[in-house]
Amino acid sequence: MHINLRQHNDAYTAAELVHIQQCNQCQEDVSTLEKLQQSAELVPEIVPEALNWQAIKQRTINKQNTSTKPKSIFNRPFIFQQLIGVAASTFFIAVGWLVWNNHQLQNQLEQMLVINSALEEKMFTQIEVSFQQVTLIEKLRDIDSELLKAQTNVEKVTVLQKRQAILKSHINTLKGNSHVFSI
Repeated sequence: MHINLRQHNDAYTAAELVHIQQCNQCQEDVSTLEKLQQSAELVPEIVPEALNWQAIKQRTINKQNTSTKPKSIFNRPFIFQQLIGVAASTFFIAVGWLVWNNHQLQNQLEQMLVINSALEEKMFTQIEVSFQQVTLIEKLRDIDSELLKAQTNVEKVTVLQKRQAILKSHINTLKGNSHVFSI
């Protein structure tokens, strides 16, 4: 470990002198410091005029005043902060509503699928095939193709509701009318 070179014109201690004699790097540092000290003594001391001192004093006072006032990036007006808060709240409410609406729509879609499958099971429990069943199957195929073409969940739910209405009407006719002829 190298020694701490002298400060304030203090003399070296005996341990420091021994270290300097043994360490090449410290010898170079000491010689550089001595050269710097000698060159500093050759430079004449220049005292600025009184006007310069006043200008220097004014500049340092101005710098102190500006440095004591920290500029806050987040120093926004109160109304701006309120508007940002309202905008953020509105955004979160809208996102929450959209998520809830999508969830409800998905539940409706699943319910329609379950109801339609239950109605189909009721309808096709008969062994003989009638003309009404054949026409119903054709209608259901058309509705299924509409369902495949539907893009959004809302369209799918409306198509499934139409399918459900057709199946219910067919089941009601089967319960009420026994005038069905088989082919």
